Amino acid sequence: MMFITDECQPTLEERYFLKIRPQLYKLHASHYQYGVRKGTSLAEHLDSVCQFLLTITRIAGVPEEKREIILAVGVTHDLNKLDESGRSDKKLARGRALLHEQLELAGVSDLAKSKEDYELVRRFIERHTGSSASGARRYFSEDGDIKKWTAMLIGADVFALGIGEEKRLRK
Repeated sequence: MMFITDECQPTLEERYFLKIRPQLYKLHASHYQYGVRKGTSLAEHLDSVCQFLLTITRIAGVPEEKREIILAVGVTHDLNKLDESGRSDKKLARGRALLHEQLELAGVSDLAKSKEDYELVRRFIERHTGSSASGARRYFSEDGDIKKWTAMLIGADVFALGIGEEKRLRK
């Protein structure tokens, strides 16, 4: 297989389209959604979010190692849709078991290379729900870019809704 880059290492985009995206559809193509996302599968939603994030993080000049973490978040940000107990994303991310399982299943666990990366994934998922940082926040220094990157995730999530501009801008 030949890759676009000179170093024969796949770019994050290549990894997404060759490995991660097919896995999303394998896992979630039959998981249909409800509400404003009725008529689409969870795989379609996650794919839309991930493609948006890949584009916007490249344009914004986000460092590659952070783009990887943001992509892992895009793949797993809707944990509540994978849990039948009705728990929120925030609670599920804090519990870690489902998050770890979903990172593994989606083939993106290698994007969160350290405990700090994993904690950043968890915090992004928690933040995308509109929650403030958790109690664990006091143990981790706050990266000044987290707010910008969380806004990118929220933007991708809302944009993927396919709702009108007026309602989307309110969110």
